[in-house]
Amino acid sequence: MSRCLLFCGCLLFATGTVLADGPTAVNPLTPPLFTLDPNSPEVAQDLFVPGDLIENPGPAGPAIAFQRENLGLHSDADVLAAVTVGPASPPAGTTFVLIFSVDRAAVGREPPDPTLAALGLPFNMLDQAQRRQAASDAFMSLMLFNRGGPIPPPNGLITGSLSTNNTLVINGGDAGGVDFSISPEDVSPADPNASGNQSNVNGGSGTQAGGNLAIGDKTRDVGVFFSLRAGSPSLATLPGTASPADIYVDLDPNAPTGQFLYAAPDTLGLLQADDIDALLVFDNGDNVFTSGQDQIIFSLAPGSPSLAGNGGPGTLFTSTGFGVFSAYAPASVLGLMETDNVTMLDSVPCDDALACAQNWAIGYLACANNDLDGDGDVDLADLAILLAAYGTCAGDAGYLPEADFDESGCIDLGDLAELLAHYNCGV
Repeated sequence: MSRCLLFCGCLLFATGTVLADGPTAVNPLTPPLFTLDPNSPEVAQDLFVPGDLIENPGPAGPAIAFQRENLGLHSDADVLAAVTVGPASPPAGTTFVLIFSVDRAAVGREPPDPTLAALGLPFNMLDQAQRRQAASDAFMSLMLFNRGGPIPPPNGLITGSLSTNNTLVINGGDAGGVDFSISPEDVSPADPNASGNQSNVNGGSGTQAGGNLAIGDKTRDVGVFFSLRAGSPSLATLPGTASPADIYVDLDPNAPTGQFLYAAPDTLGLLQADDIDALLVFDNGDNVFTSGQDQIIFSLAPGSPSLAGNGGPGTLFTSTGFGVFSAYAPASVLGLMETDNVTMLDSVPCDDALACAQNWAIGYLACANNDLDGDGDVDLADLAILLAAYGTCAGDAGYLPEADFDESGCIDLGDLAELLAHYNCGV
């Protein structure tokens, strides 16, 4: 068959019913345990209450990991606002990326990172907010952090790209299993506009954790650190100051007892009316907050009085005790507006943000394999490049190793079929 006839046939085939692979991740992160806010459809359907700590163990869908009663919560109206499960305490030199979620009103600050988009990883918080999906998702920072805060360029920068951004790592609905399996259900991150009510990941922890925190393990021997939203009835019965800025620890979340006050608002420099909305605890292992040794990174809910003059609900703060807190990272470092509300916060060790994003970010895997011109998609330009090399073998003039997808040594029908199977990927 001549190249001209083959090319015409390809056009007919490529504009027909060929479907692109759905978005997923190369080496997916394990979704964290998470909570849902009171307005999530799963709560309205009586599948969960906002005090339940939930997991997504697989195809069966979400299930309760720790029920509210085992955290000392006595009312279905209690809302777990912030959670850290099995706190990590990384050494001073350890670097990590932040995993976070936002609420339904968040809009985002930065469009998708161009370097990642060119690699077939085009989804970030602003993009997902425009598709009405962001509140049910989790995102990864593109800047590295340590316990002192963000690591500025060059060491904390994705080369040739914006570091003050984020990328999608866990979808709410359908992303090849890299998801929470919550509403909007069965919705790809590429869908233009999700319909129906949107779930809100309201807290979470344990991303990529192993050991006793492994998903599906019902005998976890871990502590749970948490705070409750203002107005939660159990604030009056838990052993604290009845403030939504109280942080509790439950050393045995498999049983109804065992809750203790971990840190009171005044220890952290907060006010009684402040409302901790996201939480990351670095404890030295004794489950007792010791000023100067332990560290808490947190966000505050809109309306918290300590936000005045210090930032917004997208700002991250930190305290090591002594009655003082300070800024840990401005919202812009996460690619957010100061008014965007961070509702979940977690960390995953990482020493190369670009490499971690390539492994964990959700995108079009086939694009990276079949994107011959490097523009982030597989389209007519890539088809033309392959056809120009069609029929050549290693050693021939015009042979293009990148188009030899099956590594047979020749650009042939198998390579053409591979490209056409992913035609329009990323478009």
